[in-house]
Amino acid sequence: MVYDSQIAYSTIVFDFDGTLVDSAEIKKTAFMTALGAGVSVDPQECEKAYATHGTVNRTGLLALSFADIRGRPPEPAEHQALVDAYTAYFRRHMDEVVVFPGLPEFAARFADRRLMISSNAPRTEIVELCDKLSLSGYLSRIYGYPVSKEAALREILADYALDPAGLLYVGDRYEDGLVAEKVGVPFRRLDPGFHSTSASIVRSLGELADAIDRSAAGN
Repeated sequence: MVYDSQIAYSTIVFDFDGTLVDSAEIKKTAFMTALGAGVSVDPQECEKAYATHGTVNRTGLLALSFADIRGRPPEPAEHQALVDAYTAYFRRHMDEVVVFPGLPEFAARFADRRLMISSNAPRTEIVELCDKLSLSGYLSRIYGYPVSKEAALREILADYALDPAGLLYVGDRYEDGLVAEKVGVPFRRLDPGFHSTSASIVRSLGELADAIDRSAAGN
């Protein structure tokens, strides 16, 4: 895992859900609804599949979970119906997405840096949600499915001719750190809902800002 060191980052890229917003419960319910949990499928089977494949993007999550539960991969029409049902539920409940506090202050504090998003969620959905939540003005770029997190980070490095050490990737999952490690960029775990005494996990954008300043100062 590559952690931040004495460096002034020019670009800070966030995984969207879990760092800037919280839509975890909405997405889980969308998943359960799409698969028919409690209607045509045992809810415990859905819970098990979600726990196994929850870090995969939506299309993969639904396909893999269907295969686990049904014992076969979904037909194309079945897969599309799953994706459509999930997406429809999520869109109906967009107004319930919670914005974690502190982005305006963070953006002002690092006004000379580029702030971006790289997420597994569909890009069109992220853009719509950022507009709805008045987050778009803080962001230079937004990446989402079908572009992978790894591909997005590599594209940012190439487009801005960045030294990998100058890009900080911020995510809420251990798996996000693995993506950063694969690309060779520093990683910081930001997880407002995760209570830990680990110095490598920060729990707010304010704590993240302080950690970035400390790393730039070599502390």
